[in-house]
Amino acid sequence: MNNSLFLLASINDNDRKLIVILLVIIIILFILLALIGMAIRALNSFFQKKMDRELHDVCVYRVIKTPEQLKKYGQKKNVRLWFKEASIPLLLSLITLLFYLIYSGVTGLWTLNHFERFGSLLYQWDWGNPDNFANFFGLTLLAQWPPLINTPHWVNEYWASYILIPLFIISLIYYLITAQAFIVRELQINKRMKTVFKKTLEGFNYYDDLKTEAKQEEIKKANRNLDNNEQKTQ
Repeated sequence: MNNSLFLLASINDNDRKLIVILLVIIIILFILLALIGMAIRALNSFFQKKMDRELHDVCVYRVIKTPEQLKKYGQKKNVRLWFKEASIPLLLSLITLLFYLIYSGVTGLWTLNHFERFGSLLYQWDWGNPDNFANFFGLTLLAQWPPLINTPHWVNEYWASYILIPLFIISLIYYLITAQAFIVRELQINKRMKTVFKKTLEGFNYYDDLKTEAKQEEIKKANRNLDNNEQKTQ
């Protein structure tokens, strides 16, 4: 207890600010990770349902009769879906490459940093300034929020970078999503190989079936007696 009080008393105002900033950063990171996880889970659910739709008819109408047939059929479907989906980002990548080659060939600016030019459309902070950081128990941590060194603004000379970088980012993210879809569908195929042809006695009771048969016999007997009574009445 005395050690804790001594530690709190030894922390100055600057250290307290560092602790607050560190906690805020940790909370923001947790929120971002949670949002990313939710997005990935939603995409996985969508891809799984899409694979189930592809396998539904052949399973329901007994076209597929063994797990091996289901796997073979499902993998063919998955590959075709991937080729169809991946063609869009691959086409965008080809357009991006052609645009880069033509622009660089015409201007001669082969080593131009297009990412730096595209940064003129973004907010930028002075993260490289050492004055914004401080030493806290042997760790170099952010002591104050860096000053803003750039606000979004348009530069006519950077028009090529404004086209090239978005095309590159969109094609990359799109391709990664199609790769994720391929993997998720493949896992779903393996899962359905087990669940569709699964033989289980869970929920089954031998005597329940006997009771059901006895009840059916009683119902049939009651129906026959009712028919006989109606005939006698007539």
